Amino acid sequence: MAHPALEIKNLNAWYDDHTHVLKGIDLTVMPGQVIGLLGDNGSGRTTTLRSLLGLTGTRTGSVKVNGVESIHMPPQKIAHLGISYGPDEHTLAEDLSCAQTNAGNGDTGRGDVIGGHLRTHAAFTTFPASPRGTFINA
Repeated sequence: MAHPALEIKNLNAWYDDHTHVLKGIDLTVMPGQVIGLLGDNGSGRTTTLRSLLGLTGTRTGSVKVNGVESIHMPPQKIAHLGISYGPDEHTLAEDLSCAQTNAGNGDTGRGDVIGGHLRTHAAFTTFPASPRGTFINA
């Protein structure tokens, strides 16, 4: 059986090392699986994504990308594991196509997403373009 593409166990994160913003997050994503984080404003969706990439303050717990522990890695090393985050900031790239945006978000040119199991073509098929030309909003 294949190991998870992403495995999170008891993830805790802090901002400014004083504000405990994520408490005990557990999540497993298998190769080829597509998931969505749902919740009200302020529920921690964006903070969860940012913490996976080491973009918050202190983090504890376990975050494995394709079996590689990344909880103590700096963001630039985590990106090399094949995981990236494109913030939902319409003003950052509103004139770019989805393909151009992906190229700037760590797309390897093969259309890889976590572990290389979802190709750009599959993403465009799964998430057709909206009138603004975006297909995923975090």
